Amino acid sequence: MSRRDLVFILACSCALRAQDTYFKEPERKWWLPTWELNAWHEDVDRGPGRPAIIRDRSRLRLRWQIGEDDGWIQFRAGSAHYAGSDGNRFNLARFDNEPSNGSRLDLAELRIQGLGSKGGAELRGGLVENGLISTESLWDPDLRVIGGFGRAFLRSPDGLVDEIGLRAAVGNARLLEGGRVEITAVQAVAKFTTGEVSWSFFGGPWNLRAREEDLAKFHRQNPLTNPGYSTQETNFPLSAYGIAISASTGFPFEIKAQRHTNRDTKETGGELQVFLGSRTRKWRPQVGWVRQVMAPTSQLASINGDLWWFHANADGSRYILALPLPRKWLIQYSYLDQRLRSSKTSLTTQRFDILKRF
Repeated sequence: MSRRDLVFILACSCALRAQDTYFKEPERKWWLPTWELNAWHEDVDRGPGRPAIIRDRSRLRLRWQIGEDDGWIQFRAGSAHYAGSDGNRFNLARFDNEPSNGSRLDLAELRIQGLGSKGGAELRGGLVENGLISTESLWDPDLRVIGGFGRAFLRSPDGLVDEIGLRAAVGNARLLEGGRVEITAVQAVAKFTTGEVSWSFFGGPWNLRAREEDLAKFHRQNPLTNPGYSTQETNFPLSAYGIAISASTGFPFEIKAQRHTNRDTKETGGELQVFLGSRTRKWRPQVGWVRQVMAPTSQLASINGDLWWFHANADGSRYILALPLPRKWLIQYSYLDQRLRSSKTSLTTQRFDILKRF
């Protein structure tokens, strides 16, 4: 080996070491938050003779975390900051559970968990996300529970059985203007994975009740959507069950269906979601279809997703086209067509979103 070859090899070795040293992805400090930004333009057509609603809104979420994801203890905190062209005075009329302008505490939870190859347990307390599997017709994913969530499960070391166990949530769902709904729910979950496809089966009782001290606020946030029906019902004992199938193959897809029945009135509602493509694979579009059937009177409007206008006695579909971009950005167009069954009143919404994920 010549001296020139030796010098070349040493130079390449030094360059590789320098690349490892100076181009390594920096570790995030615990005091630096991750962030999610969602800005959107919305055009709501409420039908002949009623003025359209055109609004622009944005939401910035910040998250802090102490402790590793797979560690036995972890603390997470988050804030949410809103700005919009429509003032907060319109929120009740438009069935929003989040402010149009202002800031609020979005998350403050302590999580203790023990995980192993054959099972695990998890307990969260504080202002927590609801860890129950659900759809928008039953639970708004942006709502938080002041209380706790827990789960205990078994799984197989070979990966076939991901989870067989129970999940539970208890506490108060925080609604707009300080009103709260008490939630007590237990859910059995069975999740299996075969290759790149996962199957989840879930079901159990949900008990939802407006707090006595919040009845005035509760009724303001649950206006009558059926002019021919009047009720002062504030207790909603539901049985909810469903199935979810997802695949991370070369052509990803996700299907989720849920049905819930009021155990007192026997009325039912449900939702079907079908998504083709991925929201995380850049430059590969995703298309989606969401179908909702809202129960005639047994639908708790305060905890339904804000993306929908009518919250009882209505049918509707939402169509989604999304394009993931580099650095966790995404642009999305959605079209909602929803109508009341009682009066045939219809509503359409077009919405354009730009989103940067956590």
